[in-house]
Amino acid sequence: MKRLAVLWTIFLLAGAAGAQEGPLIWNHLGVRQGLSQASNWYVYKDRRGFVWISSVNGLNRFDGQRVEVFLPDPEKPDGLAGENVQSTFFEDSAGNIWFTTFDAVNVYDWRCGSFRNHVLADSAGTPVKGYRAIHLEDSRLWVLAGDQQLFALNLGTGIFDSLTPVPTGTQFAHRVRGSPTDGVLLCYRMDAPGVQCIGYHQKKRTNVCSLTDENGNALGEPRSVISDRTNRVWIATRNALYAFASVPGTPVGKFPCNAYDLVDYSDSTLLVAIADSGIWEMHKRSGHRFNPQWPDPTQPHRLHHGNIQSMSMDSDGTLWANADGYLLSYGHPRKRKFDLVMPTAPQGLPNPDFSPNGMVEAADGTVWVTTSSGGVYLFHPDGRLATDHPRFDEMRRFIPRACIGIQVDLAGSIWVMTWKGLFRAGPGLSPPEQVTPEGFVVLSAACFADGRLACSRRGGGVYLFSRSPAGGWTHRPISALPAGSEYLPLFLDARGRLWCNEETRRWFVVDTATLMILDTLYAQGLVNGIYQANERSLIWVASHSGLRGFDPETLEPAPVKWVGRGASAMVADAAGKLWVAAGNELASFDPHSGNCRVYGLADGLPSYEFMDGAAARLHDGSLWLGTRNAIVRFHPNNIRDLDVQAKPQLASLLINDRPATLPQACISLENLESLNLSYRENTISMSLGSLEYSHPPSTGVRYRLIGIDDAWLEAQAGSLLRYPALQPGTYRLEWMARNSDGVLGAQWRAIDFHIRPPFWKTLWFMALTFITAVLIVASFVYLALSRKFALQTVRLRLYENLHDDLGARLTAIAIAAQEMCQRGQATAEKLDQLAGTAKGIVANMRRLIWAMDPECDRFSSFTEKLRADATQLLPESLRFELSAPECRDELALTGEIRYQLNAVFNEALANAAKYAGASNIRVQFFCRRRQLEMVIEDDGSGFKSADPRHAPSGDQGYGLRNMERRISRIKGHIRIDAHSGKGTRIEVFVPLSRRFRFGGFLQRSNL
Repeated sequence: MKRLAVLWTIFLLAGAAGAQEGPLIWNHLGVRQGLSQASNWYVYKDRRGFVWISSVNGLNRFDGQRVEVFLPDPEKPDGLAGENVQSTFFEDSAGNIWFTTFDAVNVYDWRCGSFRNHVLADSAGTPVKGYRAIHLEDSRLWVLAGDQQLFALNLGTGIFDSLTPVPTGTQFAHRVRGSPTDGVLLCYRMDAPGVQCIGYHQKKRTNVCSLTDENGNALGEPRSVISDRTNRVWIATRNALYAFASVPGTPVGKFPCNAYDLVDYSDSTLLVAIADSGIWEMHKRSGHRFNPQWPDPTQPHRLHHGNIQSMSMDSDGTLWANADGYLLSYGHPRKRKFDLVMPTAPQGLPNPDFSPNGMVEAADGTVWVTTSSGGVYLFHPDGRLATDHPRFDEMRRFIPRACIGIQVDLAGSIWVMTWKGLFRAGPGLSPPEQVTPEGFVVLSAACFADGRLACSRRGGGVYLFSRSPAGGWTHRPISALPAGSEYLPLFLDARGRLWCNEETRRWFVVDTATLMILDTLYAQGLVNGIYQANERSLIWVASHSGLRGFDPETLEPAPVKWVGRGASAMVADAAGKLWVAAGNELASFDPHSGNCRVYGLADGLPSYEFMDGAAARLHDGSLWLGTRNAIVRFHPNNIRDLDVQAKPQLASLLINDRPATLPQACISLENLESLNLSYRENTISMSLGSLEYSHPPSTGVRYRLIGIDDAWLEAQAGSLLRYPALQPGTYRLEWMARNSDGVLGAQWRAIDFHIRPPFWKTLWFMALTFITAVLIVASFVYLALSRKFALQTVRLRLYENLHDDLGARLTAIAIAAQEMCQRGQATAEKLDQLAGTAKGIVANMRRLIWAMDPECDRFSSFTEKLRADATQLLPESLRFELSAPECRDELALTGEIRYQLNAVFNEALANAAKYAGASNIRVQFFCRRRQLEMVIEDDGSGFKSADPRHAPSGDQGYGLRNMERRISRIKGHIRIDAHSGKGTRIEVFVPLSRRFRFGGFLQRSNL
């Protein structure tokens, strides 16, 4: 054991000299981010992708974007029972989540989104307190109850079955994996001496013993007990970490450390949380600790606290670490893509003297790195500080600490540029020689194939250094270049031409044989990298203004598909990809395809900025880039996207910008498959999540709403997506999740939205409307045909009247004329009678033609006809008056109405003039609602009979009855008021159809 302690001490000293792997990318979750409380000992990720987090003040569920808190509510019988969650979580075959609080065993039912609870009672019926679930097996949940008994809860029936007693006061119990009997339990209290080993078989104890250390003493103050995948048992105590090959038994390993918690990381490695020292990886056999996760609260993706008291690793490999009362940090080991190289790392803080500004690979494979204030450092290719190199101390001693850069020539000589001059450290050259005199400060250098060296001098000019015959070094300026300008950098392209950048303004391309300027090119920005793969490929220049390419033949700028901004360094890998560093990001650019991928802090890059020009590619293909206080080291072939599958989630759903009301059969959003909405609920907003926890801010979703989106769309996870004013119909939302590296998951989800149309757009309503429209059209057609039939009927009646009247009268004339001819009685009186009859015939024909003419339908035409008839029928001595005070000219009367009213009018005037001896006749028309009233009054002698319709037979009675028949033909009625000696009043009432009332608004009748 002493030998093991000595080896462990040596390892710690070596680890302090250099670290070759970088820290994990940690994300942080605390009370500010929504946790109910900052003591979170148990974390579990379920099969749906949600993370359940315990606390002493409620239950937390995390989806990468937000935290949902469950608290006990006495008014909700299906709520959480108890607020102090004090066990890890177990998931049954149905996906329900089981855990215990101090007050009960709880289960979260995914189907209905609610809780159920189970409680034990003692012999007196008092509820037992103090539950802790420790194991799930064969639909039985093992539960410690009352710190003294182990029960098995049947998940189906909810019945507790007693397994075995445990020592009184037991807080924690661990079932040993792979034990030969029915079970072995390790029972202990946190920070209290002793670990009890209980063997049991068929609910009976088989043995009870205490685990001891190598000296037979009880294990002191245990904090964590696990059994790994190799069936070893590990017990972390305040003073040491113990390994047992079997229990009961003696420890096979003891590793001094103040460990809090353990995680079985792999077959050969444990993760160990050490008090105030963060998290370490440890080899199970040797106890060798490496790759520490040191706390650094100044960096966003480092551990913010070193006192990690509990850890867990979920099913996807994400590590969760709880700094009790402070923060819950989480990250995925495979998310890290880059290693960090530092000469020292005390407590994870960067060394302020280590700021690389240049690096080269020496002939022996070591990497020489210059810094601005720390001198030269030598590293092995694996990133370890090469303190065992024979020239390590020499370079640290003889090279000034204020370095500017470093170069290596074809002969293997290493040239170090410092503020005190140019130094050469070649093979067989010890100590390094100073090439330039004191004060000759070299800013940049380019090594020619013939061994010459071109150097740009601080203060101006470019000088050519060469070995003199005497063995020394001579230098002379390149006179073709302006001597008063500084040049940075110098570069030798594949054709042997020297490129000199004059103070970021322009490039001079110089022939190295003649030292004459071949061309002058425009430049912009400070150049920090230049590269050419071969003579025919583009010359790539990275500067603070971006990335540019030059044609090697014409030296003209070439079109570039991608232009970065603020490039600090550039290096090409073996495949020809350009790795361009800018700020805190590193871009991989493929010149052939134009594809670009940008890596940032979430991929393992340090938060320190990349240094200008500090980049190198080693012979093994690995790339090194300098940052402030560290080196980023990686092999391009090992940069792979994270393969963890993200799971899609519907985080929120809003209808008309309000939380959606879900159907009763589906209470939780996780179970939602379809939703029926009314036509007014036509604005759908949703937040789609990606359940993957390596770096949630970088996760995304790929989605489309079928019926609206023609192609797949991309969005960041948690973004609110809104579709306003959707038309009625069926829409299907489909989406998949992307992890933090943009890898699309295999799972996808879909929700159907059915927006019902308004009733006036439904099929039944449209059918009813169609039928109604058909009926209306049919009715109009029927009315039109009816009007045509009515018109035909009226015309036939008029034709009949004309035929009967004309036939009778013409027959009478013919008979009378024949008789007069036969008898010779053609007297003047007879001829006058024949003339009167003929005149009557003509008048009747005119009246019939007038009635048939549709141009005479207007009321004004009707009254004009009445006045004309009155002039012919009445003697001049009789006074006649006609008025229509309420009737307008727009009133249209059909031919039938006009004919019958005219006939009644003529009959009344004839009676008044011929029989009544009237002196005054007055005719008035009144236009009532849907009725025309004609009133004829005279001051004649009247009738002898009170009722003229019952008057004795004769012309008078016949005329009145004829009036009544005519008015009845037009659906009207007549009222006659006559008294002997008091005149006669005739009132005629004729109904008018609505469509014939006003010609200005409705069609006139053609009757």
